[in-house]
Amino acid sequence: MAAGVLAEECEAAQREGMERVHPEGASDRKAFEALLAKASDAELVKPFAWGNGQSPLRQALLIADHAAYHTGELIVLRRLLGAWKS
Repeated sequence: MAAGVLAEECEAAQREGMERVHPEGASDRKAFEALLAKASDAELVKPFAWGNGQSPLRQALLIADHAAYHTGELIVLRRLLGAWKS
């Protein structure tokens, strides 16, 4: 199987899998993005009333870091499988 075909199949399988595992993920993400967009600078860094100092900005950074980590994992796997476009 050509690497390009395998890459396309991997991309399609990844999209399908994410939709099955996290069908509500898109609406949750959009709601969080809307919350961040309407927040003032002060509100972004203000700690929540609960927890240990977490703020909307901190949570957004953790989400971005987590997503980047898993993106890196997928890239490594696809490179090992020969399914990554150079």
